[in-house]
Amino acid sequence: MQLDIHPLLAGVAAVIGHSFPVFAKFKGGKAVATSGGVLLFYAPFLFITMIAAFFYFFLYISKYVSLSSMLTGIYTFIYSIFTKDLFLIIVVAVLAGFVIYRHIANLKRILNKTEPKNQMALAVSPI
Repeated sequence: MQLDIHPLLAGVAAVIGHSFPVFAKFKGGKAVATSGGVLLFYAPFLFITMIAAFFYFFLYISKYVSLSSMLTGIYTFIYSIFTKDLFLIIVVAVLAGFVIYRHIANLKRILNKTEPKNQMALAVSPI
């Protein structure tokens, strides 16, 4: 018996496992790096543009890692639409939504002006 599973489904499982690890009492990461890893192996060019977008948002726009992660998720979703790969578009939409969901507390702190800006971005930023 052969079981055909789309590689992106395996990637989504990795993201869920990273975010809700059994051995850490279901308290895990925010899914950004693992989502990037999924895209690195499935759509390398999309991954490269995603990394470039992240650093652009991080260094030039926000100085917040969390906000840059959320903006990059939105950018990646929009970019994925142009690939015309329906399964990729759906998975990127789900992953981007999940990343944003995992960053709700950060977003509240940004809106309340209590989220610290990243010092590295402030030091490196040309603005």
